[in-house]
Amino acid sequence: MDENTAPDNFLTHSFNLKPDTETWDFLEKQFEDAYRMKDTITHFPTRTQNRLEVYVPVPPTEPMQNEPDTDFDLPQNQEWVRNIFARWKKSPADAPEIISLQIGTETVVCEKRHKYMDRCQDDEVCVCEMSQADSEQVRQIIDIAEKDPAGWRGTTLEERYKIMYEAANRLGEMRGDLIGCMCAVTGKTVVEGDVEVSEGIDYARFYTNSMKTFAGLTDVEIAPKGTILVISPWNFPCAIPIGGIVAGLAGGNTVILKPATVAAPVAWMFAKAFWDAGVPKEALQVIITDREALKVLTTAPAIKHIILTGGTDTAQNIARSNPATPLSAETGGKNAIILTASGDRDHAIMNIVTSAFGNAGQKCSACSLLLVERSVYEDKNFQDKLKDAATSLKVGSV
Repeated sequence: MDENTAPDNFLTHSFNLKPDTETWDFLEKQFEDAYRMKDTITHFPTRTQNRLEVYVPVPPTEPMQNEPDTDFDLPQNQEWVRNIFARWKKSPADAPEIISLQIGTETVVCEKRHKYMDRCQDDEVCVCEMSQADSEQVRQIIDIAEKDPAGWRGTTLEERYKIMYEAANRLGEMRGDLIGCMCAVTGKTVVEGDVEVSEGIDYARFYTNSMKTFAGLTDVEIAPKGTILVISPWNFPCAIPIGGIVAGLAGGNTVILKPATVAAPVAWMFAKAFWDAGVPKEALQVIITDREALKVLTTAPAIKHIILTGGTDTAQNIARSNPATPLSAETGGKNAIILTASGDRDHAIMNIVTSAFGNAGQKCSACSLLLVERSVYEDKNFQDKLKDAATSLKVGSV
């Protein structure tokens, strides 16, 4: 239809076309202009991304630049992925890394540790062990965050702006290892892990850029709240916790990150990007705890705001046990896709399957309910295509 109706297209004019008419002259000029453009066309590929090369740092910019995802069609990037697996695939003979408990600038190896088995190798190989904090150690961590001995709350917005951009660049450098850690520890696929790293980098740039807008308002005063507790989930072990900690750090707050225990090594890894960039270890502490110690953490008067992504029951329990502390919570729910008889059924099937089963069905917005008009539901062709799209998904080790 577009070819027959759009005014720029030849077919629109072809039915009654005659030489030396206004239409003829228009098409002639269009052809000549297109021919002259040949000198501006190159034969070099424009998709030149190469993850094998050293990451090029991005300087602080306004407005911020979004970080590009990996182009997996390119052979050099496929080789990069193979290198990630080669680096992260441990054997049973390899000793697991022992991750210490961080208490400010000090680290302690605890007897109580959580073991992380390689999700890509049928849980037969231990990747690492991470130390767990008990209640007394949690109190020490809270005390350090409250006292802020490194003076993070006294930094200027401009200082934090530069540090967050430096952290973003360091996250870019460790993209491959972050993906490898997500694959091994949480069973995340490479493609789904890759976009998380990009999102985390964007968060690091976005929040201080946004703070500058607020700081420029003459009728608003801004001051740090104090200590922010971030509790993050396992299904997005990189992007969501980075978003939480950067939101807190950008405002000059000290932050305690309590990631989901089953995904915590990812958080420990990206925290190094922030420490190396200039965030004091007293201003960003990463811990896992048992249930009793977690209650000490969520009910502490020193915690001035809690950012939670997780279950609805968890959010309600925290709100009941500590109603005085503001809680920003993103929790679970039922997400529906609605398909009417006039909808593009093939396009809908593609998106339904991607939404329902991508990210192991654990995305916050995953389709858990499909509503269709009766005529669509009773369409045997639609049923067969939907079933085929779902059953043809390749399931196995990432």
